[in-house]
Amino acid sequence: MADIIVATPRAIIGFPETGIGIYPGLGGTFRVARRTGKNLAKYLIGLGQMVNGKEALAIGLVDYCEAPENITPQWLASLAPRTSQPNDDNLPPKWKNFASWIGAHTLDELLEKPMTEEWQAKTQQKLRFKAPIGLRLAFELIEKAVGLGDDEASANELAHLTKIFNTEDALTGLKSVGKYKPQFKGK
Repeated sequence: MADIIVATPRAIIGFPETGIGIYPGLGGTFRVARRTGKNLAKYLIGLGQMVNGKEALAIGLVDYCEAPENITPQWLASLAPRTSQPNDDNLPPKWKNFASWIGAHTLDELLEKPMTEEWQAKTQQKLRFKAPIGLRLAFELIEKAVGLGDDEASANELAHLTKIFNTEDALTGLKSVGKYKPQFKGK
């Protein structure tokens, strides 16, 4: 939560939560969607996709990307908040492709429908390794946040935290961090 987000080119930003049985709460779903658009937010959160600072700038996740040696108090003071809204049309081709593909399918289709292109099939496989409950809740929260204010969207995320943290998938995923790849059961 910031007025201006600055990254360095070597920064790594990602949302690994669906890979450990939960979703990015405390503003994680709706704030990403507001910065990148809901379809790209589903892609980034659903896959736990990591991006570097330059990619984060290109997709609107950060406002500026600058080498560390250039980030000075004077430079920071000169920055202005972003005024443009996320728009799939403004994305680089690769990211526009991901966003439109995710946006054209329901989560069930993304998980079950045979995909014809190799990149789609690989993406589908990655989604299938994520926690089903966390993935479904993340997608629902992103959809529901459209048109809500920060307080309402945040309350919506908080309302589901008890549910997600009481799942077997969350316990399995959180216990696995740094040790092994979790096997989710959707419970």
